[in-house]
Amino acid sequence: MNIIKSICVAFSMYSKIPMPRVEWNEKNMKYAMCFFPLVGAVIGGLMLLVRFLCGRFGFNTSVYAVVMTALPVLVSGGIHTDGFIDTVDALSSYGDKEKKLEILKDPHTGAFAIIGAVMYYLLFFGFMTEIWDIKATIAVSVGFVLSRSLSGLAIGIFKCAKNSGLLYTFKSAAHKKTIVTVMILYIALCVAMLCFTGVYGLGTICAAVISFLWYRHVAYSKFGGITGDIAGYFVRDFRRCIMRFVIGGADSGKRDFVRENYGIDEILIADYDSVLTAKAVYGFHIFIKKMMADGKDIVSVIDEISEKNHDITIISTVLLYREKSGRSRANCMRSGEQN
Repeated sequence: MNIIKSICVAFSMYSKIPMPRVEWNEKNMKYAMCFFPLVGAVIGGLMLLVRFLCGRFGFNTSVYAVVMTALPVLVSGGIHTDGFIDTVDALSSYGDKEKKLEILKDPHTGAFAIIGAVMYYLLFFGFMTEIWDIKATIAVSVGFVLSRSLSGLAIGIFKCAKNSGLLYTFKSAAHKKTIVTVMILYIALCVAMLCFTGVYGLGTICAAVISFLWYRHVAYSKFGGITGDIAGYFVRDFRRCIMRFVIGGADSGKRDFVRENYGIDEILIADYDSVLTAKAVYGFHIFIKKMMADGKDIVSVIDEISEKNHDITIISTVLLYREKSGRSRANCMRSGEQN
């Protein structure tokens, strides 16, 4: 019975799906966050249904993209968009952390917030017009579960920016160890499912890792921790990170794949200039290794790419890079033959 009440709390808070009324007390909220990714599962399931119906009845890609863009908002009630807008407003300020936190609480919406929201939905609509392959649709659908699982994990392991607000209430009432364990299980399940979608799944996983690292970097450096609005920003921004990752072994035809499937003829070798301007780069694993050798902050580099060139197509060979001591340095790109 308590599990059902926790599910009701989670869906009542993070969706517009009608739920029976239950009391929002500490007992019912303790495990509510464990069911937050299920809202993403509902959205993902509906997206697959829309994909099937559009294919069955011959709707064009524009109708498909409009419905796919509107669907997450209709299910979630726009709660994450609200957080996204408030956070864009705060990040547009040159004030200190306290000033940015004040802007998050301000009920008024600034010009930069409106611009950010319009840009997000234009990008998402354009992205969905290109997502017709069933494996790609599955990868996007699973992404709604993965983004919420990572957001739930962050609530369990990241510090709060302030000792008030809805997120702090959920975090204080939650059983953190259980939530972290459950979120890791969700993430593992999502990764396993994405592995069956080929390059689309690998791209989604890479985008998730980059977004999660970037989320922590922005939250800690700009706000001193996370809030409910910043968590909503991450859920939205994870799907806004539409960088394509084409990953495979040496001489596996990755560049030919990009030319044939994405219509990009000019593919440049990855260096600091090209990753910020080019439509596609190759040898990204070598670029990352060089940045690490030069002592660069990889998170900051990826942050800059996502800000200035977020629709780039990245070609890479992924291996485990180890130091001479044999210890794993980072689960990232290793040098190898460039395709």
